[in-house]
Amino acid sequence: MTMKALKTILLALTGLLTGFMAQSQIATFHFNTELCEYTCTFDSTKYSREQLNNTIDYLWYPPYNYYDATVWELEDIDSLSTDLNQKACDANLYYLENLPFIDNTYWEKVRQNRILENLSTCRLREFTILAYSNPDTLMSYETVDSTCIFYRDALIAGGEKLLEAWDILIQDMKSRNGYPENIQAEYEEKLASDLKYEYARLDIMMFGWWNHANRLIFHMSNDGYMQMEFEKLFSKWEVECYEP
Repeated sequence: MTMKALKTILLALTGLLTGFMAQSQIATFHFNTELCEYTCTFDSTKYSREQLNNTIDYLWYPPYNYYDATVWELEDIDSLSTDLNQKACDANLYYLENLPFIDNTYWEKVRQNRILENLSTCRLREFTILAYSNPDTLMSYETVDSTCIFYRDALIAGGEKLLEAWDILIQDMKSRNGYPENIQAEYEEKLASDLKYEYARLDIMMFGWWNHANRLIFHMSNDGYMQMEFEKLFSKWEVECYEP
């Protein structure tokens, strides 16, 4: 083989190697969950670390930066704000609509579901906040069942109907609590107060209306499929977990 032919072969091999390296750039990605630390290998020509981080932080384990729509104390009712609720909801939606995520069919479906989850949750929170001062507002909220309607109607009616619904709620709470006598004692103390209607509204708003209405809206679960789909993005996946 002549020197010229050898040089030609070496140049060809170098070109092939360079082309291969350009097509596949191996990189390492680290992330942590509550109890585990992951070290993964991926092809950086397919997606970036930013896409991977955003997919974890906003699709797999979203931060749920929602504004509280219920309160525990009467004096906190006036601090509730639909504006602050909307601000938090808009921030969540901005991230979901504008950040770069893993661009495939599965994660795009998760992104769309997270958007639906955000919109559904924010709408319920807005109606709940408004209902503290104007319970009639709840008549315009459609995602309800018979239990939600029962508590909604009691909030609107007020008076004795509100107290009757409160008693039913307390009995239900006692049936599912390990210390029913504590619930009963607190209830009797509030019932004897001049503010009994306000206390009734406070409990029904949180434990009656909110708890039941919140179960009806769309919520995503972080099932095992998310981890399976995330693992598919890597050629190597190592995990080290710790005892809680």
